[in-house]
Amino acid sequence: MILLPLVASPINANILPTLRSIFQQATPRGYEASLFSLCGVCTVAFTWIGSLIVGGFLALTGSMRWGLLAIDVFVACSLPFFASFDPEQARADRRRIELGDFHDPEGTFSELKN
Repeated sequence: MILLPLVASPINANILPTLRSIFQQATPRGYEASLFSLCGVCTVAFTWIGSLIVGGFLALTGSMRWGLLAIDVFVACSLPFFASFDPEQARADRRRIELGDFHDPEGTFSELKN
């Protein structure tokens, strides 16, 4: 258990800044406040959910290992989403939204703009 912080800390410290950097490059101008506030709310919510999962497994089994394994499973399930992300396509979509060439029949992006 002592090795877990030594292994996880170099990886964990880089996840959120990397996520925000990629997210910033894909976010159209004028939409930053709405989308970054959503990102902040999701970060806090998933911190609470992860803590509840670990605490629940600790209460049920008496061991943190099952809780940490559950968190690892959630992380592993998210990896295909990260692997399928195309930053060049995201930048192209961002440019199309900024130029007004993006087809938005429901007006979703118009509601998000400052």
